[in-house]
Amino acid sequence: MAMSCGLRDYDDPAWWYTPADDFSALDTKRSRKCCSCGEKLKVGVQVLKFRRWRNPRNDFEDRFYGDGGEVPMPTMYMCEECGSIALACELSEVSFLLGEDNLKEEVEVFVKKKSKFL
Repeated sequence: MAMSCGLRDYDDPAWWYTPADDFSALDTKRSRKCCSCGEKLKVGVQVLKFRRWRNPRNDFEDRFYGDGGEVPMPTMYMCEECGSIALACELSEVSFLLGEDNLKEEVEVFVKKKSKFL
């Protein structure tokens, strides 16, 4: 299970993201996929948006984005169900890997493990 309690501390991650705090309508020109479960998201549905960026990797990017600048990366989106789980995780200080963990499956695994002890 990839989810864990507490916050992870990385020395130099490949990229960062701004945690989403509320749902909004998907306002892109085309559909997108949920970064957690892979569900197709139609334009106009409620999603969580995660703005991402990384550090410059070469001299050109340093000059273009400025010293200590942020190189923008594509925004990631979560469907309403995965987004609700993600918001609950944030409130409970349970960490997950954005774009890698399928939150629906993680919850199912957690419930199965928990039910063994009841």
